[in-house]
Amino acid sequence: MRHIFSCGGGVQSTACLVLAAQGKIPYRTFIFANVGDKAESPHTVSYIRLVLKPYAKKHGIDWVDVAWVDRSGRKRDLYEDQVSDGSNRIQLPAFLPGGMPMRRICTTDYKIKPIAKWIKANAPGCTLGVGISTDEPHRAKPARDSDSYIKGYPLIDLGIDRSMCLRIVENEGLPQPPKSSCWFCPYKTTEQWTIMRRSDPELFASAVNLERIIQGRRTARGKDSVYLSAIGARRGVNLADVIPDQLGLFPEWIDEQDGCESGYCMT
Repeated sequence: MRHIFSCGGGVQSTACLVLAAQGKIPYRTFIFANVGDKAESPHTVSYIRLVLKPYAKKHGIDWVDVAWVDRSGRKRDLYEDQVSDGSNRIQLPAFLPGGMPMRRICTTDYKIKPIAKWIKANAPGCTLGVGISTDEPHRAKPARDSDSYIKGYPLIDLGIDRSMCLRIVENEGLPQPPKSSCWFCPYKTTEQWTIMRRSDPELFASAVNLERIIQGRRTARGKDSVYLSAIGARRGVNLADVIPDQLGLFPEWIDEQDGCESGYCMT
């Protein structure tokens, strides 16, 4: 049976690539579903181009890039689709007033479907590995009956948690992978938004602008506003005004859960 690994460029995925190179797991094809170069974190795009792809090539591991290509043959970009004047729906799990997230359409359209399409055409019946570590076992779910693959969880099988993944990458001499997610993902924690505001102010300003665009679209349709941060939704306050410039000693959001770690977006 062929083994394919769904790689998102994050810590767990990079550790799995190292384990594959070392012959400790049987995955010899790594597949990356690109939601668009304008939507992916620029740090992730750079890391994949400069570190992961050369490393895979060096060790004889096949790398496959896939993306959502619509019926007109256009490669879709999640960010462009959100800011397009002709877009009538919000595909992000933005938060409604009070803090309830909308449906996560983006993962299905831009990640799961392109990977499933490639597998159906090239490796039906394969095992699709996902980088879920032992500290997040609740995200390890079987494939759906309609899928043409079964899911594998090599890190769980080997008893490896995220901290061990970091050591695996470090011991291989690779730079630490950046956090893998879209730079405007609503599932960022308040701490992650704060770090972005401090370290990537231009990117944060772009997220502020995106939030205003999708809010305007909702208002035009007579619907409640939405927010890119959970804390903003709970308070009814936009990113620009709710995200602090620096982290406090005892932040009130300390128990927030990062909803965009490895399992959800197949990274």
